Amino acid sequence: MSKVRLLKRLDGTVSIVVPALKSRRRTPAKFIREILDKYVIEVSGVEFLVDKDMIIGQLPDKIVLYLETEQEFLDRVFTKMNPESLPYEDIDTADLPTDRDYRGAWEFDDVTKKVKVNQGKKNAQDAKKALKDSAKAKIINKAGLTQEEAEAYLS
Repeated sequence: MSKVRLLKRLDGTVSIVVPALKSRRRTPAKFIREILDKYVIEVSGVEFLVDKDMIIGQLPDKIVLYLETEQEFLDRVFTKMNPESLPYEDIDTADLPTDRDYRGAWEFDDVTKKVKVNQGKKNAQDAKKALKDSAKAKIINKAGLTQEEAEAYLS
């Protein structure tokens, strides 16, 4: 599964919803027979005809199958994870930046339909980190700690 939902936040940043495949509803069933590209299965004494792509795994007399299609699963997860009804785009995971250090500076480009890093926000994050590191260095110096002692204390 390579789709994620990108929620467009009011401040221009984005939130990424990545569905956990383990949360897709499934159940064990008894395998009865195969008909063309479908299986006949039995669940609680009732026979059903299901598509092969709904099957997760198969043993000689038992199978495990999904109770919802991939699209139903995605719709359920994506709806649950967007309670504020923010505008969104469904994108492929390949369209996400690989560098997650500046995730707070990610924005969605409506033209290219890809996530990009906002350079102004990236620079602001760098400046904030530098200021924090400088303040930390002053505290360490004032306390008379070595770098190793400070790291052990702060970790």
